Amino acid sequence: MQELISLVASVVIEVLVIAFLTLLSMAVYKGHDYLEKAKQKDTLGIIDLITDRAVEYIAKEFKGESGEAKRQKALEFTIRTLSAYGIAVSEEQLLADIENGYNKWKNRNEYSVMESEFIDLEPSPLDSFSEE
Repeated sequence: MQELISLVASVVIEVLVIAFLTLLSMAVYKGHDYLEKAKQKDTLGIIDLITDRAVEYIAKEFKGESGEAKRQKALEFTIRTLSAYGIAVSEEQLLADIENGYNKWKNRNEYSVMESEFIDLEPSPLDSFSEE
């Protein structure tokens, strides 16, 4: 009788350990999946911010050049900057993001670039009188 109780207890303990480890494994998998999605979302945010900043920078620095030349310079700037962060993105995706950044820049009233305590991106009252 003692052996039977001991055997049942060991089987119950094994089943509980297996169930606990299975749940732990599922929780780790879900946590890893959540972190990967957060990382991807963060990377997309970085790409969006860098392309927006590239468009603003190129538009101000290369005012007299053609749109195609500006777009190429913005693409080169963006690739160089993203490479420094170790982010690899296709050229087609970057061109689409640059076009999106240009459209946001053009419609500045509806758009606000991420605020920074070091960079004042708000237009001054005199900027509203100049033509872009």
